[in-house]
Formats: sequence, C-alpha cells, structure tokens
Amino acid sequence: MRRMDRISGRSDDMLIIRGVNVFPSQLEEEIVKFEHISPHYQLEVNRRGHLDSLSVKVELKESSLTLTQ
Repeated sequence: MRRMDRISGRSDDMLIIRGVNVFPSQLEEEIVKFEHISPHYQLEVNRRGHLDSLSVKVELKESSLTLTQ
C-alpha cells in the first residue's frame, strides 16, 4: 500500500515577479473592475536573464466591440 507524502515545491498559485509576490486571484479582482473587459484573461510569465516578467492578456466583452459614430 502506498502512503501519501507532502507536496514538494509550491502548493499554491503565487508567482514571484521581480521580487514581488503576485497572486492571480488579486489580478483577477482588478481586471473585473473594468466594465469593458470580460473575466477571461491569460497571464504569461517570461524569464529574461534572472528576472521574470508578467504579461496580462485580456479579452474585451462582446458588447464593447460595437462601433459608435
């Protein structure tokens, strides 16, 4: 019989970006405050040298895509 062991490494969703602890849930709280942005987003972490950078890609709500004249 196998026994369960502790999870090694990170067990939460926290990211460390340039020394700052970033939780995706905190970013989501800010993203949904914008009325023209849908709650669908993508976080992209890239590493340049020894530093990570974070890009946030968002999706506009379909109702925001109509053109006004």
